[in-house]
Amino acid sequence: LKWNNSKKELSIHTKQLDYDNLITWYENIYKDLLIHYFNKRDASIFLDKYTKQNKDNFMPINDNIKSFVKFYYERYKNISHKVDTTDKKENYLKG
Repeated sequence: LKWNNSKKELSIHTKQLDYDNLITWYENIYKDLLIHYFNKRDASIFLDKYTKQNKDNFMPINDNIKSFVKFYYERYKNISHKVDTTDKKENYLKG
């Protein structure tokens, strides 16, 4: 995933190498997290590697990721509480 803040555009790379790298990255993070919890360390110590705690929440340390989070959260606030009244329940029932 790559976020372009100036264009407000998220690019998703779909080459096999990108997937393989992502899988390796996830595995390493989860192994680190597993060891962290196995040693009964405070969760905030783990989160400090990636985030900074603000008044009400945690925000990413990485500025590029932070800009995506802020953009996405604003989108969420604008569209999350709207109900689509143009669709009908019957469209999703087996007939």
